Amino acid sequence: MIDDKVYLAPTRPHFGGLRWWFVCPHLNRRVRKLYLPLGGHHFWSRRAYELAYASQRETKFDRALRRARKLRLRLGGDPADDGSPDRPPRMRWATYNRLMDRLAVADAVTDEWFKTASAIVDQWRP
Repeated sequence: MIDDKVYLAPTRPHFGGLRWWFVCPHLNRRVRKLYLPLGGHHFWSRRAYELAYASQRETKFDRALRRARKLRLRLGGDPADDGSPDRPPRMRWATYNRLMDRLAVADAVTDEWFKTASAIVDQWRP
C-alpha cells in the first residue's frame, strides 16, 4: 500500500484561469504527471525517477537505423529494403531529393558501423 501525500499547486496563465500542477514529493517541484514505475514505492516525477524515453538511450547506430527506416516508409518503400525507393506520386522533387539526402547520411552512419564491427570480428578470427 502506498501512503504518499501529494500536493497540488495552482498557477495563473496569462490567458486567465487557473492551471493545477502536482508537486513532486521527492523534488518539491511542480510537474504535470507523477509516475509509479515497476518496482517503485512512491509517486514521483520523471526527473526524480530518472526516467527516459527509449529513443534517449539509443546508440548512434540505432538512431541512424531508426531514421533510415522512417525515411524509407515516408518515401513509400519497404523499411527493411536497403535500396533507394522511387519518388512517390505527388511528391515534389525538392522534397524527394531532401529526404534522399537524409537517407544517404543515415545509411552512411550504419555502413560505417558495419565496417567497424566486421573489422573487429575479422581481428578475432583464427
